[in-house]
Amino acid sequence: MRLVLFLSFAVVAGCQSLAATGTPLVACTDPSLALGPARLGAEVDVPPEPVGGLRAVQERVRIPNEGGPLRPADPSERYAVVRALVDTTGAVRCSDAVEAATTAKGDAARRAVHASAFTPGRHRGEPTPVLVDLTLDVRGEGVRRVVRGDQL
Repeated sequence: MRLVLFLSFAVVAGCQSLAATGTPLVACTDPSLALGPARLGAEVDVPPEPVGGLRAVQERVRIPNEGGPLRPADPSERYAVVRALVDTTGAVRCSDAVEAATTAKGDAARRAVHASAFTPGRHRGEPTPVLVDLTLDVRGEGVRRVVRGDQL
């Protein structure tokens, strides 16, 4: 009995780590994604906000090592801008890297946004899907960051 419980725990723990690193990213331009009408953040009474603020999203950014020696980040490569659709439940339905120095940095920023919870946007008191733009720091490896233990 103990062995069965241990094995099921190991499988569940493995699935969680795989889901955190291998989550497929859905682009808002994907034709298979049926999106209804969405408003821009400036068109709503209350825009969506990340639970825990932008810092909570920033803490989830994991930049893969792209090889080569570490060097100071060029200011133009420091940030990535992600446009995401936050639905009426606060979940991120899709995202696109609007601006990023590399594909890896754009995907890392998108994964952080997809892994974050949001409070839904409201227009005239009703929850509504909203497109938001988020700017995240993607300097990469070698940059000191505050990271929670459950995000390692």
